[in-house]
Amino acid sequence: MTPELLRFLWELCRAGNMAATPVMEDEVFAVASESVNGQEVAGRWLGAVVVGSPDELGRLLSSGLAAWQAVPDQVAGE
Repeated sequence: MTPELLRFLWELCRAGNMAATPVMEDEVFAVASESVNGQEVAGRWLGAVVVGSPDELGRLLSSGLAAWQAVPDQVAGE
């Protein structure tokens, strides 16, 4: 994935208040909206994570959920 594609996907999800559901070993819903609070996300999509930037989305997609969650200061399913 190129940085441009990641930025496009992240901005699309953020602007459209949508979740991305990549096909990966651990099912995850990636939400890219700072305006959505953690309880709304958890209530709507079980196991959802909020990705705060295109770089975070790229790390989630390339390394998987466990590696993404291992990075300090991440918001995951709160």
